[in-house]
Amino acid sequence: RDASGRIAFEKQVADSSEKIRSQLAEELHDALSQDISSISLLIACLKKKLKKSENTVIKDVISLEFLSQRALLSIRRMLFNLFPTNIEKMKLPEILEHLAATEERLFKVNCRFECDKCMRNVTGEAVKKHIYRIAQEAIANACRHGNVNQIVIKLFPQDGMNVLSIEYNGGGFSKADGKKDMGICIMRHRARVIGAKLDITAQKNKGTAVVCKWKAENE
Repeated sequence: RDASGRIAFEKQVADSSEKIRSQLAEELHDALSQDISSISLLIACLKKKLKKSENTVIKDVISLEFLSQRALLSIRRMLFNLFPTNIEKMKLPEILEHLAATEERLFKVNCRFECDKCMRNVTGEAVKKHIYRIAQEAIANACRHGNVNQIVIKLFPQDGMNVLSIEYNGGGFSKADGKKDMGICIMRHRARVIGAKLDITAQKNKGTAVVCKWKAENE
């Protein structure tokens, strides 16, 4: 009973976390994102006017335009990471593929997604939010620990289980690090909520593998 009560409590905490992420994403979109979009449009109009007058200020305006567009892209990336709005409509492989592309641009590393053919149509309705967050945290962890330039996300079946693995090169970290690292604690917590098993294997200077296994459903 204690174990089931703990899992129920952890699920409640996870749901609350998603709600907070959703609210924060909504505020970012409604306020900051809209303002920067308006600024970008105004700068574009101003640039056209200055080009006609051949004003030397045009160089500064072009720089402002570049910075505003870059800020807008960063906010959109943050919004997806906080609360991916299309996640309900996307299948699990699509979500992970999108994550790989997004994180590659964000962290400037080679990040690719490999999916077994028989997993391409797995919707993952019951688990996909947690699997997405586990993968997201694993990648962030990889980049935080440094010397990483290659990350591979894999999704495949194994002995009646679905398996997600995130493998990366560079420096690994010890079991002691794993026990005190907040990101790893969160990943383990999310795995427990969906009845999954999370294993982390690391070899110093050889890389790390984060592996999450959960029971395959008829999807």
